[in-house]
Amino acid sequence: MASGDIRARPLGTTPDRHPQRSGVPEHHDEGKTAVGDVVNLNRFRKQKAKEEREAKAAENRVVHGRTKAERTAEQKRQDSQMADLDGKKLDPADSDD
Repeated sequence: MASGDIRARPLGTTPDRHPQRSGVPEHHDEGKTAVGDVVNLNRFRKQKAKEEREAKAAENRVVHGRTKAERTAEQKRQDSQMADLDGKKLDPADSDD
């Protein structure tokens, strides 16, 4: 039977007219793709923007930020100073005597 004979082929297939163009290039290595990876550009753009925001936030924390421990220590210091100052106030009723 000839290669172009319909009975020699499984149903639904066509004869190979160009065997060198079988869909996989001859120089194709297993495990490597001949075409670049497909990239979702919207996802790539969003990921890049997120990384830039995180980098800017880290920089701002260094420049402007204080740790939570520093903020709570400062708040406690201010509260104790206010309590100390309030304890030293004179009542207006005591000054009339």
